[in-house]
Amino acid sequence: MSSRFGWPELLDHAFWKQLKQEEKDKEEVSFKMGHAPSSCLSFSESKPPISSNTNALTRTPCNTDTHKQQSMEQMFSGQLRNGQALQKTITVTDSPDEWDIEAGDDDPEPTGVEQVCQTLQLNKSYTADNSKELRPKSGVDDDSTETIFLHSSSATTRGNPSTSDSPNHIGSAEICSKADIADRVRSLLHNESDLTVTPIIDNPKIVKSASVRFDPKILCVPAYSVEKLISLSEEEWSGLLLQLCSSLEEQRPSTTQPSSQSTAIRSKLNLLCYLCCVAGHTTIANKLINSTLLLVLTKELRKAPNWDLRSKVLRLMGLLALHCSHLEESSHICEAVSMLADLLRENLKNTKLKQFLIPPLGEFLYLICSQEEKRGSPEGLCFVPAAAYTGLMRSLREGDDAVNHHMIAKVIENISTVVSGPSHPLVTTEMGAALWYLFTHSTVEAVRVTAISSLSRLTRVNPAVFLSVLDTCGPAAVMEGMGGTGARVQQHLLTAVATVLLTSTTQTRRISQNQDLVLKVLRCLESPSTVTRGKALLLLLLLTQDNKQTLLYCCQNRLVLYLEKDLRKAIPVRNNPSQSGYLCQCLDLLIIHLSAAAQAIMDDVLNLLRGVVGRRHPSKTQSKQLKQTLPTMCVVLDLLSSQIFRAKIVTKDFLIQMGFMLNFITTVDSNELDLTLFMGATIAEELIRTTLSIVEVLSQHYALISTYHSIVVQDLLPPLTTLAFSRNAEWSVFVLKVLSELSLVLLVQDDDHTKEKKEKTRQKKEMEKTGENTAEGREDGKLSGQILSLLSKSLLSRYDILLAATEPIPLYALKLLVSLTEHNAQICRLISQGRILPMVFHLIMANSVTSGIVQTAIVLLCNLSGNTVFDQQLQYNEGLIKVVVSTFSEITSLFLDGERRAGRKVNHLLLQAFFELLHNILKQTSVVVRAALQSQRLSHPAAETEAAEKLLVANRPLSQLSTLLIQMLPTENQEVWEECVQCLSLLVQLYAGEGHNCLSPSGLQSLSQMLRVHMQAETPRMQRTALKIIKRLIQTADRSAWSDSPEGAELIAVLQDMTSSNRCHADVAPLVAEMLRDILGP
Repeated sequence: MSSRFGWPELLDHAFWKQLKQEEKDKEEVSFKMGHAPSSCLSFSESKPPISSNTNALTRTPCNTDTHKQQSMEQMFSGQLRNGQALQKTITVTDSPDEWDIEAGDDDPEPTGVEQVCQTLQLNKSYTADNSKELRPKSGVDDDSTETIFLHSSSATTRGNPSTSDSPNHIGSAEICSKADIADRVRSLLHNESDLTVTPIIDNPKIVKSASVRFDPKILCVPAYSVEKLISLSEEEWSGLLLQLCSSLEEQRPSTTQPSSQSTAIRSKLNLLCYLCCVAGHTTIANKLINSTLLLVLTKELRKAPNWDLRSKVLRLMGLLALHCSHLEESSHICEAVSMLADLLRENLKNTKLKQFLIPPLGEFLYLICSQEEKRGSPEGLCFVPAAAYTGLMRSLREGDDAVNHHMIAKVIENISTVVSGPSHPLVTTEMGAALWYLFTHSTVEAVRVTAISSLSRLTRVNPAVFLSVLDTCGPAAVMEGMGGTGARVQQHLLTAVATVLLTSTTQTRRISQNQDLVLKVLRCLESPSTVTRGKALLLLLLLTQDNKQTLLYCCQNRLVLYLEKDLRKAIPVRNNPSQSGYLCQCLDLLIIHLSAAAQAIMDDVLNLLRGVVGRRHPSKTQSKQLKQTLPTMCVVLDLLSSQIFRAKIVTKDFLIQMGFMLNFITTVDSNELDLTLFMGATIAEELIRTTLSIVEVLSQHYALISTYHSIVVQDLLPPLTTLAFSRNAEWSVFVLKVLSELSLVLLVQDDDHTKEKKEKTRQKKEMEKTGENTAEGREDGKLSGQILSLLSKSLLSRYDILLAATEPIPLYALKLLVSLTEHNAQICRLISQGRILPMVFHLIMANSVTSGIVQTAIVLLCNLSGNTVFDQQLQYNEGLIKVVVSTFSEITSLFLDGERRAGRKVNHLLLQAFFELLHNILKQTSVVVRAALQSQRLSHPAAETEAAEKLLVANRPLSQLSTLLIQMLPTENQEVWEECVQCLSLLVQLYAGEGHNCLSPSGLQSLSQMLRVHMQAETPRMQRTALKIIKRLIQTADRSAWSDSPEGAELIAVLQDMTSSNRCHADVAPLVAEMLRDILGP
C-alpha cells in the first residue's frame, strides 16, 4: 500500500508545472505594463502570542472564525490617517516575498472613495514563491504556530476570558469597495466575548452543586494527590487504572447480605468522589478518559442500583469531558454518548433526572466537536447518535423547568462556538425558533442571556437560523428585544441582526426603512458596554451603507455626537494596547465608511444638478431623485462640522466640488436655474443654506484649506463674490460673513509670503539661476494678483451697493472691509481711491455711535489711517476730520456721563478705536510737519513746507478736541488715560490749544485732579508727558486769565505739593520746578 503524499511532494508534482508557467508569463506581462499581479496584494498577518495562563477550567477550541477575527483585527485596527490619499504603484524589492508601495508623483490624484483608501500593509504575502507556508493543518500535525493558522491572540477561556491586542493595534486601514466593508464588518462582528466558552457542569450560574468530599481511609485505591498522579509512570498508571476498573466492576453476588451491598455502594461512591476531586487537572482527565475507565463508567450507568450512584458517575464523566484537552481515537466516548442519549430518551419526562444527564452529555458533545474542529478530519472523530440532539431539542421545547432550559441553551452555546459548518444537527431553523421562544418567554435573566447568545452563535455558523426568526416574527418584534434589556442581551442581539444583514439585502432594506428600528440601534450607543456600542456601530454601518436617507436620519439623531464621545474615551485605549481596542476598531471602520459616504453624496448631488441645468421642465424621475438626494447634503455638513471627519473629507477634489455647488447657487440667484420647479422651495432653500454652511465651516478652519490656497482662490472666491450681491438678504449676509473669514486666511497668508520675500530678497536673487525659487515666486505673485484683481473688479467696484443696502447688510459689509484691510496694504489703497469712504462717512453720521455699524466703521478707518499708503489729502476732501470731530464729541459726552452715572458707560472698544484713529491722524500730521521743518533748515525747496502748512490748516478742527481730552484726563481707567495723554500731547505740540480756552475753570480743575490721581503711580515717562502738556498750555495762555482764579490757584498748589512732598519722580522734579518758575516768576 503506497504512502500518502507529503506537502513538499504535492507542491513538486508535475500537475502544477503548466499552471506555474502560465502564471509566470502573466506576471511578466503585468510587470512590463507597470502593474503588479493582483495575487500579490495580500494583507499582513502577525503572530500574536498565545496565552499560557490556563487553569482547570480553560479550553481552547480550534475555531477558524476566531482566527479570522483576530487576524483581521490586527490587519485593520488603528487610527485613520488624515489628509489626502496617495496614488499607489507597486514595485518589486530584492526579496521575492515582499512588495513595496510608493507614491506615484506623476499619477493623477485619487478621487471619491479612493481618497479614503490611504495605505495598505503588505508585511507578508502568500504567493507561489512561498507556497510551502500554505500547508494545511492535519490531525497529526502539532506545529500550529504558522501565521495563517493562529486562531486567536489569546485562548478562548471558560469563565475568565482575556483580551490581548497586538502592540501595533492602531495602524492603517484600507477600504475600496462595498465587499471590503462587508469583509471588515464580518471580521469585527464576533469578538472574544462572543465566543467565550463556560462550563455546563458545576456552573454556579445554572445551579449550585454541593462540594465533593471523600474519605481516604476507606478508599479502595491509593489516595494519591494530584501532584503524585501527574508524576506516575506509564506502568504505574496502568496498574492504577486496572485497580479503578476492577473496583467499579465488582458484581454483587445474590447471596450477599444487604449490609455488604450497602458497603460496596458506599465504597464506589467514595471512589467516585475521589475521582471527581482529581479529575479537574487536564493531564489526569486525559489519562482517565482515554482509558477503559470510561467504558466501565458507561456500563455502571446501566447497572447502578440507584440514582445516587448514577449521579456520581454522571458527574465524573462530565468533569472528565470538561477538563479533557486531547481525545484519542481509541477512546470509548461513542459508547458513553450513546448511553447518555438513551438515558435522556428514557427520562424525558423526569425533570430532576435530566438535570443529571444533560450536563455530561453536553460536555461530551462539545468535546467531540472541538476535537473534530481541531483535527480537521472530514470523517469525524466518532459517531454521535441523532437521539442525543433530538433529546436536547425536545427538552428545550417541552417542559418549563428553567434549569434544564438553561443547561440546554448552554450546551448549544458551547457547541456552536466550535462548529464551522451549517450541516451540524443543532444548526437548524427549528433550533433557532426554539431559542427565540425561550428568550422571549423566559422570566430568568440568565436564561434569556444564554438563549440569545446561543442563537447569535448559531447565526454565526448559518445566518439562515436567525433569518427565519426575522421572517417569522418581523424586524419590529426582534428589535423590540433591545429595549429595556441588559448590555449582554443587546450585544448578542445586535450581533445576530448584523450577521443576517450581511447576507440579506431584503432584511437590510426592511430595517433601514423603519426609523423606529434605526432609533433603537442608535440608543444602544448609550450602553455602558464598549462591546455593545461597537456592535451598534457595525450594525449602523450596514444599515447606512446603501441608504443615504437612513444616514441622514442617524445624523439628525446625534450619531456624530455619539462618535465624538466614544472617540474621546478611546484615546486612552489607543495609548494602552493592553486594554480592549474593539470599540476603536469599530469606530475606525465606521469613520472610513462615513468619510467615503460624504464624498459619494457630493458626487450624487453634482451629477443630478448637472442633469437639470438648461432644462425648463424637469422629468418626474429627476424631481424624485432630487427630492431624495439633495437633503442628504446635511450629512456632509454634519460630518464636516466634526473634527473626526473634517480632515478626511476636505481634499482638493472636495473643494473643487464645492466650487461647482456655489456656481449652481449663483445660477439660481440669477434666475438662470429655478430649483423650485424640480424640488419645491423648501428643499431648494435648504440646499443653498446647507452649501453656504459648509463653506462657512471651511472658512473657520483655515488649517484645512491653507494647503489648497490656489483652489480656494480659483474655485470658491469667484462665486462667493458674486453671491455677496444676492437679492436674498440672508444669502448676502451669510456670504459676507464667509468672505470675512476667508479673507483672514488668504490675505494673512499672502501678507506672510510678502514679508518673507522682503526678508529673503537678497538670497532669492542669488538663487535665481536655479529657476526653482523664481518659479515659486511667480506662482505666489500670480495668486496674489489674482486675489486683488478679483476683489477689485467683482467686489470693491460695486461695494457702495452693499453699504447702501438695508440692514444688516451694511454691518457685515463693513466687517468684511475690516478683514480685508487688516493685513494687505494694496487693499487699503484700493479702498482709499474708490467710492467706499464717502459711504462709510455717511453711515457713521447717520447712525448712533453705540451702534455696531459705527463701531465697525471706526475700526475700518483705524486700519486705513494706520497704513502708510493712506492718502491724507483724500481724507480731508471726503470729510474725515468732520466725522472725527462730530463723532468724538458724542463719544466723549457719553463717556463722561457714564463716569458720573453707572449703567451708561460707553463701549470701551469703541473708545479705544477712536483714540487709535485720532492718534494715527495726528501722528502722520506730526511726521509731515517735522519733515517740513527739517527740509526748511536744510534750505530745501518750499514745496514740503507749503504742503505741511496746508495739512495743519486742514487738520485745525481737531484742535477743538483738546478741551474734551482735558476733561477725560481725571479718569481712573488706566488705558483710557494713557491714550488720552498721547493724543493730547500731539494736539498740544501741533496747535498748543490755540483758539480754544483749554485753561478754563473746568479744564484747570481736570488738570489738578489728574495730577492727584496719576502722578504717584505712573512711570517717569508718562509723568513727564503729562507735565509737558500743562507746561505747553501755560506758555501759550495769558497767565492773568487763569492764575488768579480758584481753580488756577488749586493747580499751582498741587504743583508745589509735588515738589515739597516728593510725590513725583526725581527725574521729573526739575520740570515741575521749572513750571512753577514760569508761573510764579523768579
